[in-house]
Amino acid sequence: MVPKGMAKASSIPAEKKLAASKSRLKIMLQDLNCMCDESEKAVVIQGQLSLVEKLFEETDALQSAFEEGLEAEAPEASMIEWSGYRLEFLKNQARAHEVAGQGLADRAAPQELKTAEVDPNVRLRRLELPKFDGDVTRFHEFWDQFETSVHRQPGASGATKLAYLRGCLTGAALDTIEGLSASNQGYELALQRLRERFDRPMVAVREQILRLVDLLMTKNKLSTICDEFHKKVYALTALGKDPRTSDLSVAEVLIALCREQLPGSVQFRWDELAQANNAVVADLPAFLRFLQQQTDLPGASRRSKEPTREWTKARRSGGERNGTALRAHREDQPPSCTPPSNEAATFHLPQQCPSLLRAGPHQRRELARRARLCFACLEPGHYASGCKHRGKTTDGKPVTASSPSTSASERSVAEQKTIVRSEEPSSAPVQANVATRSSQWTSRLQTVRAVAYGEQGPGKRVTCLLDTASERSFVRQDLASALGLVGQTSPLSLVGIGGILHEIPDAQLVKLWLG
Repeated sequence: MVPKGMAKASSIPAEKKLAASKSRLKIMLQDLNCMCDESEKAVVIQGQLSLVEKLFEETDALQSAFEEGLEAEAPEASMIEWSGYRLEFLKNQARAHEVAGQGLADRAAPQELKTAEVDPNVRLRRLELPKFDGDVTRFHEFWDQFETSVHRQPGASGATKLAYLRGCLTGAALDTIEGLSASNQGYELALQRLRERFDRPMVAVREQILRLVDLLMTKNKLSTICDEFHKKVYALTALGKDPRTSDLSVAEVLIALCREQLPGSVQFRWDELAQANNAVVADLPAFLRFLQQQTDLPGASRRSKEPTREWTKARRSGGERNGTALRAHREDQPPSCTPPSNEAATFHLPQQCPSLLRAGPHQRRELARRARLCFACLEPGHYASGCKHRGKTTDGKPVTASSPSTSASERSVAEQKTIVRSEEPSSAPVQANVATRSSQWTSRLQTVRAVAYGEQGPGKRVTCLLDTASERSFVRQDLASALGLVGQTSPLSLVGIGGILHEIPDAQLVKLWLG
C-alpha cells in the first residue's frame, strides 16, 4: 500500500523547480531592464532578451503542468500570480525591442549619407521575418517589422526588397502581388497593391470587435481569456481605438455587431456609405436611419439566406425544437410566378398560376392579394368576404374528400396523409366528409371524421383537424393511451398568434393508421 504522503512528496520537486525558474526569470528581467536604462549596445540587449524569452517559455510550461496537478479551486491563486509575471515580461520585452531598434537606427543613420556610394546589389543579412497571410487585423503589425528590417535599408535594391517581400507573404497576400517583375517599379507597385487591399483600419477595428465577442462567447481557461483579452485591447489601441478611453465608443461596437447580422447587399451599401464618410461608423443615429431606409425598400422584409458567423449560428441552433406528436416538415420554396428550371414557361392567367395553386394558405393569400384575386375561388372582381363559392369547389359543388377540386380540398387531403404519417390499408380507403370553417381571418380549418388504429386492438372514431398551414397535427393523450400508442418523448414548443409561447416538456412522436 502506498502511503498517503507519497503523492504530496512526489509533487514537491516540480513545485521547487517552478519556484526556482520564476526566481531566475525575475532576476534576468531586472538585468534586462538595467541594460535598457544604461543604453547598452543593441546586440547585448538582443542577446539578453533572447535568453529571457527562452526562460519564459520554459517557466510557462512548468506553470501549466503545475496548475493541472492542483485541486479544482486551487489553480486560481496560482494563475493570478503567474499573470503578474507574464505582464512584467511583456512590458520588458516591448521596451527591449524599442531600445534595441533605436540603437540599430542610430547606427544606420550615418550610412544614409553614403547611399550614393553603396552598391545597389548589396545583400541584406538573413532575418526571421513574420509571415502575412492577408489578415487585415495583422497588416500594421507585419508592416512595422518589415519596414524596419527591409524597407528602410538604404543599400538594398528594389529587386532584393521584392524578393524579401515575396518570402513574407502567403495565401491571399501573395496572390495580390503575383505577376510583378523584380524591379524597383515592381516593388513600389507591390507595396501599393498591398496597402490598397489590406491597409483598411476600419475593417480591422470591426473584425477585432467581433473576435472579442467570439472570445467572450467561448468557454476558455482563465489564463487564455486574460491573454487573448490583452491582445485584443492592445490591437485595438494600435489601430487608434483604445477601449480604455473614449476612442472606441459603445455606438461603434453596437454598429459592428448589428452589421454582421445584415444581408450581404445591405452590408455592402453600408460599407460604401462608411468609406465615403468614416464618421458614420460611430454614428448610431445615422445607422438607425440607414436601417429604416433599407427596411422601407421593396423586398427588404425577406430573410437573408447568407451565412452568419459561427457564434451567431450557435445562438440560433437551440431555437428549433423537434419532437412533436404526429409531425411532418416540408421544405417549401417561396411561391413565384417564374416557372422552375424543369418546367416550360407557358402563358397562363394569374388564377391559373401553378405556384399560386401549390402555395400554402398564408402564401396564397399574399399572392392573391397582389394579383387582386379572391382568396376563396381565385377569381378576379371580388374579395373573399363576398365570394359565392366559399366552402365550395370552383365548379360549385360542396367541398368533400370525395369531390376533389383544383383549389384547397385536394391538396389538403393529400397533405394530411403526410402530416399524420398514416399507413392506410388499400382495401379500406378513407371515405370522409370534410367540414369547412371560416374565421375572421378567412382561413380554412378543415376536419375529417375517420377511425384511428394503433399497432393492436380495435380502432377509435376520431375527428382529425386538417391545418395544412401549421404543417403539424396532434393527438390527445387519452386517445393515444386508448390505442396503445407509444413513442419517443421530447420537448415541444408551440408558438401561437401574437407570439404566445407554450412549452410541452413530454410530447411524444407516435404513429397511427386512419381507416
